[in-house]
Amino acid sequence: MLSRPATKVSLTTKDITEYDQRKNARDMMRSQQLDSSQNSDQSTVEDGSQPIEEDLTPATQTRAAKAKMSREQRIGVGTSRG
Repeated sequence: MLSRPATKVSLTTKDITEYDQRKNARDMMRSQQLDSSQNSDQSTVEDGSQPIEEDLTPATQTRAAKAKMSREQRIGVGTSRG
C-alpha cells in the first residue's frame, strides 16, 4: 500500500474575507427576492387575482400531494402503530 502525506487545508484572512463578502451578497439577494415576492404577493391579493400557489396545474398538485403523502409514510407520521 502506498502512503502519502496528509492533506492540509489552510485558510488565510483573505479567504475568510472573500467568503464573508460572497455570503453577504447572497444574503442581500435573498432578502431582496423575499421583499419583491412579498410585494408581489400583496399586489396579487389586491388585484383580486389568484395567488401563485393556486395557479398550479392539477398534475403538479397531484404530484406534490403524492410526494408529501409518501414522505409522511416514510417517516411514519399519521400512521397507527400497533
